[in-house]
Amino acid sequence: QEPVKAPVTVAPPPVPEWLDLGQISETSAIRLMKPTYSQVAARSNIGGKVVVNVEIDVEGNVTSAAAVSGHQLLRYDSETAARRSKFKPVMVGDKAVKAKGFIVYNFTTK
Repeated sequence: QEPVKAPVTVAPPPVPEWLDLGQISETSAIRLMKPTYSQVAARSNIGGKVVVNVEIDVEGNVTSAAAVSGHQLLRYDSETAARRSKFKPVMVGDKAVKAKGFIVYNFTTK
């Protein structure tokens, strides 16, 4: 008679503390705020892309926003808009996790 083998249990992979989302699009947003275009920047014909790195908590709230590129006159308004945005919770399996990523705002001069 063969010995009885114990069933093999496989532990689920660990849930990461943070998930890197890369560029965050409007599809993952509940509310993606658009930055105001300051009159000084608009009058000076300052435009272009501003990249804002964000951290998102388990509920989808932005807990940190820091512009890493783009014109200085456009960064503050972009960071403010990013902080006021809200995203769908990021899920790993059935557990919500914190996430990092970036938002790209594009300012166009008229």
